[in-house]
Amino acid sequence: MLPNTMRHVFPPVGKKRTAGKGIGSVTGQGICHAFTPDGRCVSLLKILLTNFCIYDCAYCVSRRSSNVRRARFSVDEVVRLTLDLYRRNCIEGLFLSSGIVQSADETTADLVRVAKTLRLDHGFRGYVHLKMIPGTSAELLDELGFMLTGCQ
Repeated sequence: MLPNTMRHVFPPVGKKRTAGKGIGSVTGQGICHAFTPDGRCVSLLKILLTNFCIYDCAYCVSRRSSNVRRARFSVDEVVRLTLDLYRRNCIEGLFLSSGIVQSADETTADLVRVAKTLRLDHGFRGYVHLKMIPGTSAELLDELGFMLTGCQ
């Protein structure tokens, strides 16, 4: 499912681990739970398009000066991974954010391409949440908003 270079970023789905004391379990990194306005709990694939970033924000693990291992998904990899996990009933949607690679507009354009490919090419009607990147042009923000609301 994932290229070998990406396996360290996204561990196997469904491999349960305990989180110390307390109740419940988690299903591995990348799957998170969110609640809808009507109270339903939904499972989302929560990933970064990339953890490369041109900025050096002290609070961020993806900052330029951080020595974390870097990785970047292609648009097609995110689409394939989302559809595969959705078809296997592991997730009900996608929560996608990203470090900023070359510019806010270039990064947002990739996020929009993910949403367009899912919605228009594959007819995906699951939940899609894309993070708005600070500094993105108004035109791209309009397109991003349309992909999230206008196509549903």
